[in-house]
Formats: sequence, structure tokens, C-alpha cells
Amino acid sequence: MSSSQSIFLTISCASLLKDTDHRRVIVIAPDQPIIVVGALYANFGVDAVVIQESGPLTARQAVRLVSGEDVLKSFVINPGSSWPYLMKAAGSDLARGLSYVQAENSLGEALEAMERQRYGTVVVVNRNGEFAGVLTVSMVMRFMQENTELRAVLRKIRLRDIVRPYPPITVSPEETLNYAIHKMLNSQVRRLVVEGHWKILSDRSIIRFLMRNAAALESLRDQPYSLLEAPIASLGSHLERPAACSYQDSLDEVLENVLASEALCALVGGNEGIVTPWDLTVRLYRFISENKVPSPA
Repeated sequence: MSSSQSIFLTISCASLLKDTDHRRVIVIAPDQPIIVVGALYANFGVDAVVIQESGPLTARQAVRLVSGEDVLKSFVINPGSSWPYLMKAAGSDLARGLSYVQAENSLGEALEAMERQRYGTVVVVNRNGEFAGVLTVSMVMRFMQENTELRAVLRKIRLRDIVRPYPPITVSPEETLNYAIHKMLNSQVRRLVVEGHWKILSDRSIIRFLMRNAAALESLRDQPYSLLEAPIASLGSHLERPAACSYQDSLDEVLENVLASEALCALVGGNEGIVTPWDLTVRLYRFISENKVPSPA
């Protein structure tokens, strides 16, 4: 075990939940329609919307996630008739199960659980198995930003240590929104880089465009094809500006810039690569676990 890894192992999930803004996770009942989930993502800037089933909270199926990606699937499942589906289908129909960690488990163990399930959200339960909260990679990043010891560790690591040059998946601004949704889902990514604009089209930005206010919802109801066939360039301010960084930057610098960006990610060296919250949390912890990164002096 590296001395830096021990810092991640001394921070409990309970303490992280206590120090992190809980308002970014919203819990809803399983019978709430998908359109409610979409509206929450579109208008409240939440990290996660979770379904809490009725019945004993000790059941591992009691808490499940409906992600932005799951909301986008609504437009693929019923092309041209997405409105009735959004209104009638329950969020629980698309919800996914998540890994569970104990409140006394460490931050390192939570990141390992995220890596095993290949998704950056886990449910935290107390010793009685009752729901205590949800941890996301975005929440972990904000916690790291405020933690002096973790920031000192990040200053010792360069971006090139954890991320290798790999061009991000791009999309032409002339392509339609419908095309972009299919490309995002088929590629299993949450972000596409818009060519020429070098801005980010994310699952959340698509949801905001489609469900941002009453007028947009009316268009989605009455003319779904006109919205979904709109060119990506027409999204305008809904395209998100990423941070910019280089492979020589310290992770402390990258973290600060990513958290300050609209897109919550960064493009590296123009368009040589992309850095996401997954890289700055789960991939970072894997690097620290496998390498002898000294603790800060």
C-alpha cells in the first residue's frame, strides 16, 4: 500500500456524505414518471436521481438509479411517440441497480466498488442496511477539492500519469440530435465533442434542451421529430464549454479547472484526449493503488 493510498482508506463514506452537498441527489418514489426524472436533471443540476422502493430499506433492491443516459433511452425506445412513454412509464422501469457500500467503508473502497460495477455511483447504507445516501464521482471530486491532504496528493501526480492520449468521440454540428443520442448510447459515453466548436454535447445538455421549460415540453409533445431532427449546432448555449489542460498539468490544477467548467470535463492538448470525473476519481485511485505515490510532506 502506498502512503498516499492510506489517505483514501482513512476517509469514511459517512464523513464524505456529511461534508458533501446532499441537495445534488434527489430521491423519488418508484411510480414517478420518467418525465419527472428528466425535469429534475434539466432544471436542478442534480448529480443523481434515485428510486426508493417501498418496503424494507434493508432490501438491496430498495434504492436504484435513473441516470441521464436512461432518460435518453426513452427517445430511442419509442421514436416519434416518446411523449406518451415519458408521461406513462415509471422511472423504476428504466432504473438500474447499484453497488452498495457500508457507511464505515473508506473512500478507497467506494471507488473500488465503482470500478467493479463500471459506473460512478454507489449507494451507502448504515450498519442496519438502511439507506444513508448516495456517492457519485462528482461528489467525490468536490470533496477532494476541499480536502487539504488529498489536494497535496494531487499536486504530486501529473495528468500524463493517469490518462493516455486517446481522441475523444466526436460528432459533426450538422448531424441531428437523434443521431447524437444514438451515437452516445451505442458508444456507451456520456459526452461527445462537437467538431469545430470544441464544445461538449452531454446527456445532461440534451435533456436540458428537450425538457428545460414549458415551451420545450410542448414542442416535445406536439412536434417530437422537429426537436430530435434539429442539427446539433442549433443547441447553442446548451452546448457546454470544457476546461483545457495539458498532460504536464498536475491533477490538482486539472481538478480545479474541471470543477469550474460548464461541461465538468477537460479537453487535453486541443483535442488529443478528454478528462472526465471518472479519470479524476476512480482511475486516479487505481493509479495510486498500483504505484508508490508518496504522501505529502
